[in-house]
Amino acid sequence: RTVAVWDDNFNAFNMLGFIAAAGLREEEAVRYWKRAIEIKPDERYAYINLATALTRMGRYNAAAAIYGRAVKVSPRWELPRQKLKNMAPLINNQPE
Repeated sequence: RTVAVWDDNFNAFNMLGFIAAAGLREEEAVRYWKRAIEIKPDERYAYINLATALTRMGRYNAAAAIYGRAVKVSPRWELPRQKLKNMAPLINNQPE
């Protein structure tokens, strides 16, 4: 019900993503972070949160795509570039 009231509140969805992830409900966290990004597509940390959840789920190609979007949102930010570099072996070995 809270989300229905705050359907356009980035902070609400971002926090719900953290709560879901803390409870190991990664699919739910992914949905919340995707919505947060829809609301505020220039918020770089939401991309990292989403990509981290996807990585935990073993969805490496999807996570890499989100890290790539983070690079586009914040080109000078090194964190998503480093994450992409670190997960390269996982991406290359994941079946399509």
